[in-house]
Amino acid sequence: MGKNQIKRIKKEEKGSVTLFVLVTCMFFITIVLLAYINIMDKQINQEKQIGQIVKNYQVSDEELQKAYDSFQ
Repeated sequence: MGKNQIKRIKKEEKGSVTLFVLVTCMFFITIVLLAYINIMDKQINQEKQIGQIVKNYQVSDEELQKAYDSFQ
């Protein structure tokens, strides 16, 4: 093997290592982004559910008495 062939092989290997690192970083970023989106979606749904629960419990005494009387 000549010097030129060795230099060329080193350059090709550097390119493949760079590509491997780039693909690995992109994969990691994608996983982190998907986890973040999932967490945010759960938080938004939880806030909606809490708002609905608060709304359901905000009734007047008359409405509460009507509901109670309708079951008797």
